[in-house]
Amino acid sequence: MNYIEDITLKFDIDGDYIVDTINFRSTFFKDFKSLYDEGYIDWKFVKLDASEIGYVRFSNYLPQDKVYEHIMRLKEYYDIHYYEGILDFETGMFDTQKEDNDEVVRIFPIEKFDTTKTKINMGMIGISKDNETRAENEEELFSKIPPDEAY
Repeated sequence: MNYIEDITLKFDIDGDYIVDTINFRSTFFKDFKSLYDEGYIDWKFVKLDASEIGYVRFSNYLPQDKVYEHIMRLKEYYDIHYYEGILDFETGMFDTQKEDNDEVVRIFPIEKFDTTKTKINMGMIGISKDNETRAENEEELFSKIPPDEAY
């Protein structure tokens, strides 16, 4: 493993080894942070709906023009909708309204994080549960997506 500097093990109460800490090499962390800051890495976020518990992708802040570019690219291939709301860090609740038939696939801050705030404005992308892609198959879908330079 090229990204791990060292690992500390310890014994659990049954005498089995368990991982205590993993120290990553600084180059790995710098690369990871760079990818996260640029919006290429997402986090899994617990999503509570009236009918189920699931997960949604949580992305880093991106400027509004970049968000608009992503949404316009997705709209070419999917029936998506964009919503805004407020995420309360103290309760973990996301206050927003969406179409009943939409499945939330991604949430992201639409303002830079301020550690003094307990609430932040968020954007949300939902896709219609009845959605059918505008391509015949997965291969065609990925070969049809235009490169970023098209925007």
